[in-house]
Amino acid sequence: MPTPPGPVSILVVCTGNICRSPAAAAVLAARLPDARVRSAGTRALVGAPADPRMAQVAGEDGFSLAEHRGTALSGALVAEADLVLTMTRAHRSAVVSGVPAALRRTFTLAELARLLPSVPRPQDVHGPGAALVEASLAAVRLRRTNPAGPEADDIDDPYGRSMGEYRRAYREIRAALDAMAP
Repeated sequence: MPTPPGPVSILVVCTGNICRSPAAAAVLAARLPDARVRSAGTRALVGAPADPRMAQVAGEDGFSLAEHRGTALSGALVAEADLVLTMTRAHRSAVVSGVPAALRRTFTLAELARLLPSVPRPQDVHGPGAALVEASLAAVRLRRTNPAGPEADDIDDPYGRSMGEYRRAYREIRAALDAMAP
């Protein structure tokens, strides 16, 4: 089913919604002008600003997290989303447990980045966000266990750890997004 013209909706999910998902959402929003990109957390620190260390790392890459405030994952947010990207398999499970109909449009970020090179990019869509959503619909047919091990589809949480861990998590997020939305 082709994606209708107009903005597509992409939801990015992590745990507290102050580190990984806001950073990924900021990068995606900049790259996908035809998409409405939001983020939420399975155990969100509702109303909290982005973690200062992740804000610093994203800022060094040209992305501001200054306006971000933590948002709780809800069934309504998932239902509105054309594509849901999570940081871990546990987050993906939480999304699908809450909204079973979201299974075919919910991936870990690393999982979708791994699958997309095997999917032809649609040409008859209205913008890069719509193309990503359409490609994800084809990628779901390729879903299988990661040959590198299932944990390779997770981006670990740097929260409360060293600055090096924040940089590692951000590099993994950027690598996945670079593969998805160049």
